[in-house]
Amino acid sequence: MCGLPRSLLLAICAAGLAVAAEPALTDLRVGIEVRPQPFRYELRDGQDVRSGQDAWVRATAVTAGGRWGLGWAASPHAVILGGDLLASDERTGDGRRRGWWLRAALGYGYGLHPRLALVGEAGLAAGRLDQDLGGAGVARFAIDGWGTEASLSARLRWRVLRPLALDGGVGWLRGRDRLSGSGLALDTDRSGLLWTLAAAWIIDPSPHPLER
Repeated sequence: MCGLPRSLLLAICAAGLAVAAEPALTDLRVGIEVRPQPFRYELRDGQDVRSGQDAWVRATAVTAGGRWGLGWAASPHAVILGGDLLASDERTGDGRRRGWWLRAALGYGYGLHPRLALVGEAGLAAGRLDQDLGGAGVARFAIDGWGTEASLSARLRWRVLRPLALDGGVGWLRGRDRLSGSGLALDTDRSGLLWTLAAAWIIDPSPHPLER
């Protein structure tokens, strides 16, 4: 139809299939995240209510978790299920917030090459937070509570060795937190870019067998 010989069209299709490859996406992983710094807040102290915008000086997290790739033999497509434990650390000039999070993840992977895969992922997380608000002079205000997060990310995964892969990517995170204590109540709303870098130990690097 396009004036191309049938043999050339078959060669193009074959080349595309040769480049795409079944990705090995079942692994244990550890990583780091650089999380959004800006946030909006509402601080209540009795009848006094203050609100505004601020930003963390630093917002990071260390992650550990696993992924399970569900695909078909010789197919470059895979559905990914997973979960992570996160330890977050966010700091202002004289205050600090630390959190422990559990995150569930659902994603899709496509094998671009035997050593390269593109992964898109959505995550939902809930966590326990403790925050030191700092204060004037020697006064310190400690509050704690819970937070929730939702995230979307895209990552490029490079299989360095047969059982080892590295992946890095960028995404968007939105979080809401509610903390209280010391006669105070603090609500925060966070959103912004999320940067990720992880190392993965591939549990099963072998492709699925064509025959059962």
